[in-house]
Amino acid sequence: MLKHFIKYGHFIFLAIFLGVIASANFHPGYMALGNDNFSPELDPALTIQRSLVSPAWRAYRALGVPSDSEQSDVFRASIFWVLEKAFVPSWFISQAYLLFTLGLAFFSMGKLAQLFIKGRHSQQLIFVLGGLLYTCSLLTVWVYFFPVQMFVAAFAFLPLVLWRYLSYVQKPDIRNTAYLAVASIALTTSALTATVFITVFATICIFALAYWMLEKTNIKNIARGLGIIILFQLFWLLPFIAYVSTNTRALQDSLIYRKITPEMIENETKYNTVFNTPRYVSYWIDTKEVNDQYTYRYRDWFMENPYGIAIGYLPLALFFIGLVISLKKRFIPGIIVAGSAFIGWWAIKGQNPPFGFIYGFFQSNFPVFAQVFRWGSSKFWPFIAVALPILGTWGIVQTIHKLPKFLKGIVVGGVVIALLIYIYPFFAGYLVRPSMFVKIPGEYQKLAQYLRVNDPRSRIYVAPEANTLYFRNYDWGFFGSVFLHYIIPNPVVEKALVIGSAENEEAFRVMKNAYYSSDPSVFANVLERYDVKYVLSDKHASKGDIGYEYDWENHLRMVEQNPRFREVWREGKLALYELNSKTTGEYTRLSPQHNVEILNTILSQGSYIFNSGAAVIYPFALPYTQITHDSYNLETSVKYQGERGQYVDTISREDFMQSPVEVSIQPNEVIVKPLFPGIIINGKEQTPQIPQTSYHVNHAYPAVSIDSLVASSRSGQLNITYATVEKALVRGWKTPVKSNLALQCMGVECVSMDIRQQKDSLIKLHLSVNAQTSVHGTVCVESQYLKRCLNKNPEFFVEGRKTYDFTLPEVVSEGDLLKVYVKFNDQQIDNIQKILSLSAEIYTQYDVLTVPVNKFPLISQRLKYSLSPGDTVGLRIPVMQGEGVFQLQENGFYPETSLSYYNGEVSGTMLGVQKGAVVFNHRESSASLYVNTTPVKGEGLGLIYVAGNNSSGIPANITLKRSKRGYEQWENKLYPKASSSFLSLFFLPPAANTYTFNVLSVAFGPHFSNNIISDAVFEVVPRVWYSRKLVPESGGYLISASEVKTIPTAYSPNWKGSGTPVLVNGWQQGWLGGEKNAKPYFWPNYLAWAGYGVIGVVIVGLLLSFLRRRK
Repeated sequence: MLKHFIKYGHFIFLAIFLGVIASANFHPGYMALGNDNFSPELDPALTIQRSLVSPAWRAYRALGVPSDSEQSDVFRASIFWVLEKAFVPSWFISQAYLLFTLGLAFFSMGKLAQLFIKGRHSQQLIFVLGGLLYTCSLLTVWVYFFPVQMFVAAFAFLPLVLWRYLSYVQKPDIRNTAYLAVASIALTTSALTATVFITVFATICIFALAYWMLEKTNIKNIARGLGIIILFQLFWLLPFIAYVSTNTRALQDSLIYRKITPEMIENETKYNTVFNTPRYVSYWIDTKEVNDQYTYRYRDWFMENPYGIAIGYLPLALFFIGLVISLKKRFIPGIIVAGSAFIGWWAIKGQNPPFGFIYGFFQSNFPVFAQVFRWGSSKFWPFIAVALPILGTWGIVQTIHKLPKFLKGIVVGGVVIALLIYIYPFFAGYLVRPSMFVKIPGEYQKLAQYLRVNDPRSRIYVAPEANTLYFRNYDWGFFGSVFLHYIIPNPVVEKALVIGSAENEEAFRVMKNAYYSSDPSVFANVLERYDVKYVLSDKHASKGDIGYEYDWENHLRMVEQNPRFREVWREGKLALYELNSKTTGEYTRLSPQHNVEILNTILSQGSYIFNSGAAVIYPFALPYTQITHDSYNLETSVKYQGERGQYVDTISREDFMQSPVEVSIQPNEVIVKPLFPGIIINGKEQTPQIPQTSYHVNHAYPAVSIDSLVASSRSGQLNITYATVEKALVRGWKTPVKSNLALQCMGVECVSMDIRQQKDSLIKLHLSVNAQTSVHGTVCVESQYLKRCLNKNPEFFVEGRKTYDFTLPEVVSEGDLLKVYVKFNDQQIDNIQKILSLSAEIYTQYDVLTVPVNKFPLISQRLKYSLSPGDTVGLRIPVMQGEGVFQLQENGFYPETSLSYYNGEVSGTMLGVQKGAVVFNHRESSASLYVNTTPVKGEGLGLIYVAGNNSSGIPANITLKRSKRGYEQWENKLYPKASSSFLSLFFLPPAANTYTFNVLSVAFGPHFSNNIISDAVFEVVPRVWYSRKLVPESGGYLISASEVKTIPTAYSPNWKGSGTPVLVNGWQQGWLGGEKNAKPYFWPNYLAWAGYGVIGVVIVGLLLSFLRRRK
């Protein structure tokens, strides 16, 4: 008995080690779901079917996307399927897999260390030390606390492959070949993110060189071993190459990735320092919950406790002992392994010194590198994780070799005990984050059963959407990316499933925006355009700790009470609604030169294809590359890339009547006419005959108002329809009363005396500031009736003397009480009254303008345009004044800004105005610019134009939100280290709402965030503007639906079929003409099937070899 205990003591140690951890961490009846969730155990057969039938095309993800490498999980799913058939519950599989991989990681590293470290050393000791040095680290804590399956697989199966690879190199027989093949199959799950496998394989290649030097073997054995490993990856690796060729640009432009990448890079730079990297400290360890408590309960043990910090460096110290001994003994394999560690250390620390500038060069000049390796600590750890235990174990056994026996026991025992103490949270039941253990309500499986029987293929939109970047919160405990598509067979439209695909991200933004349009017909029409048949109402969705509050009233209106929806299934908090779809009789040919997201927002109904030849053009949806802005207009331009042709733009009388108005104040006349956008070809605008209403007056008025909206000076562009002017109250204001307004000041804040209006009034204010240094302040003209500031932009920046003249944009109602508040942000101002004065011109007298002379053109007009390739096509979009409209700079005033430091003031910070642009240059703080609009009626589409630049740090995020709502009505983000400009159209709720436009710049880590917002405009664009279209004069732009063959999935150049490929409705794959019965195919699937074939041939060959050997 004792003999066996001594012989198998290392295995007994591992069993006790794993058994204690398992008993402390097992949660019967609970699934273990990671945040970035990969859970084929929920229905293994479904994952297997998808991976075999269409491995390179993920039809189940939203509109369909090319697979980067998700089919790599097919072998793990196959094992889970076998276990399921053996009546092992899925909850047990999900937890047992994590514990199994932890034990396998220990076992494999121990066996690898035994093979690598030859000599008369105790093999049992080497096994235990190798396993402990690998698993007792902060890397293990991170891998299992947030269990993301590709990292778990890489952690467990990399040492397994290295062990079996070295065994194969030492003895390349059929048995070791089979073992290496099995290990390589197990490693495939690490390719769920292909870049993880790439770094894993690079580590294997370094060790291949070390093995060659270790065994002095034939290089062919080394190459064959690498070949075996790669052969078992071809089924995902070959299609992945095709994926990279078609989707790289989409990955770079992805809004979700653009939001993640810069912040990730700054976090990595902040934490991955020279000394943090070797003990695997990265930013996750300081993650906090909403209650300001650290997410990882034992964080202080690793980051604050001196003993915990010291033990964290123990593997590194042992590694250097091993390196020194390797150098002294000229042990080349050990030196090569050390080289792997130094590569990992340099890559993880990234831009930090030493030699960080090299890494920074790659991040700055190769966007794909910055994108895929933004999270360096999660990608490059394999280089260092295997090397440290190998050389650390080598260092110990070499050091204790000549020590007396009792000292050997003290040294080894001390190391073992220290390592076990280091990971004591594992033994305290804290291997996996407690919130990862959940019980999934049975309603989801019942939904899956209903769909499998009734309709397993139609697309489903899940409402409401994920209320974080792309993670969902559920009231049953899960917080993560997505799990539903592992249960139900249908394509699912979820934020987490659209990332990295241009068509899918655009489609999701339009669908989400339509959901929040508060117009059920808009939502139904958009879903129909994207071939969505069902809406799943999931009321398990919850706010969670970090999500925004859902608008359940909107959900009731848009889903449950939508007249186009029919409830077909309900269970608990889940309900499935079917959309009453309409059939398409014909398609309209559109020019391929369109911004699809804007186009699908503009077009409420009808289907179209992108096709050359006679094709319709929507000027508001062209992909403009040049945008300029003055106080009155946005002007855009783009090079025309279509075919030569004559185009017609038809404008009706009703189009003019529904347009906003332009007011022109002349000495003897006030002219009101429709405000209409202009189409510009090669710098020339063809102007239609515009109707006008003329009021004859005796003198020029300083200002004119229509109802409550004010047009000051010589002209104004007002957001009121021309059709209402005839019945509106039109007033010409005259004879102002001028007065100086006394200010009472306390500190840096002043308030004027009350300005009470006995009559309706028009008010013009003069604010004069005379400061010796640069000062920054705000002014608010507050209305007692409206409980808000009447002036739009409140902020000013002054250096020296300056006077601001501004007219309030709306008439002040009779009886209203106004106060003017002026506040300076510069606390150093001694006597504010010496540098500040305020006066007003108050107009209470006016003439009501009557007896208009109306001039109308013909009932309809046809404007003709001639277009040729290379022509410059432009659009002039008038910028209006009045309610709900704002510009970045008006009369010298800017939107309000704020700055909040995280840990005290940082020198070098600048928040202000330079050359008319708002500049954010700050570190360890957040800065914002925000505008609260007056009530906006969404009678049209919202338009936002933003121009800006990011030169360092984290690009600013730009949003428009409804007041008191957490979700974004619109959002975008500046591009990193580049100039950006966005012109977007989006749905707005038709009822009057107030909105907050916000530019948020955050900065943490060593770099300043430098963001500049040089321009911004928000207004509501009427339908008669954005629906304008240029129609080919020759006709021929309508196509019968019978001529277009479509498949219910997104476009890709890798789809092959009969006929001319066309893009349908801006996203769908179709063909024009060709054979009707031809079956389309996605050709990278053949690459995956060929990879499966190679695996099959290798397995059959191995089986035949075994059989021959037995005979």
